[in-house]
Amino acid sequence: MKKFLTVMMISTFTFAGTTATLNLRGTVGQVVDISLVAESDAQSLDLSSTTSDKKVATVTEQSNSNVGYSVTVSSDNSGKLVHSNGDTFDYVLKYGGVDAELSSGGKTFSRSTSGLVSDNFDATVSYTGKSAATMVSGQYDDVVTFTISAN
Repeated sequence: MKKFLTVMMISTFTFAGTTATLNLRGTVGQVVDISLVAESDAQSLDLSSTTSDKKVATVTEQSNSNVGYSVTVSSDNSGKLVHSNGDTFDYVLKYGGVDAELSSGGKTFSRSTSGLVSDNFDATVSYTGKSAATMVSGQYDDVVTFTISAN
């Protein structure tokens, strides 16, 4: 055992020199977050009155991805408010001023970035109002989902 330690010490001294380098590396995790603040009347829309580009929410996208990210907007009812009895009411949702194409299954918005991003986008709705006499009374609902992911 004593012989082995001597060999190791000689080996260590053999590699000594006048310079040495230390490589340091840090890692930053990927952040892709989305949040939404609904307008106070987003759940009390007047369906008897025609509405154009009514703001219903502000969506905040945050990312530190160096290769960009995507936001997908989709609707549980394909862009229709639905009554519990099955009656429907069509609407169009725009995200950042662009049709989210909910009636066609939704749309993916691609964002190209090379660093830190925190942007706000408005969600607006448009629809043609109908007389209350032509609709079943009660609530008409839909759920719109905004999903963010890194590229």
